[in-house]
Amino acid sequence: MAFRTVLLSTDGGVSMKLHRLLIVSACLTSQLALAADVQREDLLSTARELSSLDVLTSYLHSQTMLTYIELAQMGVNVQTPEGKLSKRKAKKISKEHQVNVEICEQVMQERGTKNLEGEYTFVISGDCEGAKAWWGYWGAQEGCGNPNVQQSGFDLTITYQCITEGRSVEIKNTGTTVDNAVIIVEELNSDYRYWGVITDGIMTFHIDAETVLASWPSFQKPLSREALESCEITMTPKNLQPTYSRE
Repeated sequence: MAFRTVLLSTDGGVSMKLHRLLIVSACLTSQLALAADVQREDLLSTARELSSLDVLTSYLHSQTMLTYIELAQMGVNVQTPEGKLSKRKAKKISKEHQVNVEICEQVMQERGTKNLEGEYTFVISGDCEGAKAWWGYWGAQEGCGNPNVQQSGFDLTITYQCITEGRSVEIKNTGTTVDNAVIIVEELNSDYRYWGVITDGIMTFHIDAETVLASWPSFQKPLSREALESCEITMTPKNLQPTYSRE
């Protein structure tokens, strides 16, 4: 059985808010995405050639799409920049995303994950405050402790405690990892996604600026692209860098 595909690589860009909800879909090259029918084995072969970040973003995107599809099939009015996601359209694209999730899951299982659990140190650089990146902003405050990572398979939770105005506040963000790639979702604003790369146990994150700018409300003061692109968060295992440092 053949399946029509509509997935693009991350460097191709996608101007749909649904895609922006979990970054940009990326389990196929743009050339194959234009094909009318691509066999499952061809899709799997193509996915295996992609970076772990591309596989991960596509997996998360299709998972989110399946949630919206389920709501639409229940009769919920799901609105996107392309228009309403009707029951008919939801039924039409459901199988595509189910297949994509299965393919990406297979590739993720093949590549596995690194053990990221433990205590880390934060180094925050750039204008994370100007970028309204609260994960980075709070992490840069002197009253905040070291982040701690808990992991269950591909799923991550990163937490740290901050003391502000005499009270303790827990900052928690969730994410997904495969191989050398990590994607973190900011708890306070889910439009903020952080692409992370793992090198020798050190995780380095940057904001997906295009996603944030495209979804930023028009009635609010415009964000600075320069600030978004400058914000960088580096997490180093404490046993590799015992000194807690922030820039």
